[in-house]
Amino acid sequence: MTKKLGKRPPKGEKLPIDKNIPVPSDEGDDSPYPFNTMEVGDSFMDDFTHSTTLQKIIDTASRKYGFEFYREPWEHSTPDGTMIGYRVWRIR
Repeated sequence: MTKKLGKRPPKGEKLPIDKNIPVPSDEGDDSPYPFNTMEVGDSFMDDFTHSTTLQKIIDTASRKYGFEFYREPWEHSTPDGTMIGYRVWRIR
């Protein structure tokens, strides 16, 4: 018998335990940010201009991967011009 999603078992009954269900991998992660592959000391430059939104993205990655990141406003000259944004480092 299959139970419908959203229904709790009757009082006194326990939810069934599922065994050998594989944990999803990050292979389907389509984020442009390389958080999960960074090593301590690695950094990337992002032209993101909204620091509070970028900080939320960093906070989510910190919780998800157990790493610590640091961001700082950054200006970088390229052959195409000057890129202004944030540099993000993995620090732990």
